[in-house]
Amino acid sequence: MKELPFIISLAYKDELGAAAQQLNHIGINHFSIYLLFKNGKTLVLTDRHELSIPYYTEKIYVADKNLKPSTHTGTDVHIRGNSDLLTGIEDYLGEKFNFNWCYYLVRQCVDCTVILGAGKEEKLSDYKDFYEKTHKIFENFMVDFFNKHLTLFKTYSHGHQGASFLKDESYRRKTIKNCLDRDERSLSKNELACLYWSALGKSAEEISIITGLKKLTVEFYRKQSIKKLHCSNITHAVYEATIRGLFTCFTNNENSIIHTINSHKVLPTDQCSLATKN
Repeated sequence: MKELPFIISLAYKDELGAAAQQLNHIGINHFSIYLLFKNGKTLVLTDRHELSIPYYTEKIYVADKNLKPSTHTGTDVHIRGNSDLLTGIEDYLGEKFNFNWCYYLVRQCVDCTVILGAGKEEKLSDYKDFYEKTHKIFENFMVDFFNKHLTLFKTYSHGHQGASFLKDESYRRKTIKNCLDRDERSLSKNELACLYWSALGKSAEEISIITGLKKLTVEFYRKQSIKKLHCSNITHAVYEATIRGLFTCFTNNENSIIHTINSHKVLPTDQCSLATKN
């Protein structure tokens, strides 16, 4: 987390600044974008490029709760005054740089957690009301911003150019507009388990024996994973899941034996409890 995010903001400060001006008519002065990929990689952008130096030299990033995916579990928005996220570091930044983050939209998809922040240069008496009046327009702005600057996001996506959120405009729009069905936002435990065993070369019949699921059920879960990852077949789905880091949760144990597919880490053989649950 030390080398990339706000360097991008510095490199593209003119483009980001011009984009932020498009929000002034609804009272939003600044914006930020966080993409938290499943493998732990992060991409961060903000038009407040002057934050980049103190963000690192003063180690502000250590206190940035936005960088922790667990912070955003079970919510679609953090509103100032109604969320612990918008305290501490936010108060410090507000006093030092004369601006306030008003709310963060939280969007979940199969590739990453997307956090979209809206800020003002002055404090408000009612941030919830401000959110209600502006968030739909802010969503539309973000849809257009990603479309116009897609090359930027793909360039700095840590190898996630093939992620559905980046390569599929319709999927990206549905994600930002919060229109994805719940089951479209992530692979289920059983889908991930079947994909895992497929990555190890197991057939549907073998996966059925290993997991205790019926063969037809295994085939259904494999088809669902192919569909959710926007892939053409199970081999393609395994490859995409691998490079997108969807198996990372299995690789936290440093003593695990890691299988390698096309030079990418996949799953350890000694952390398969997920695959044994129905």
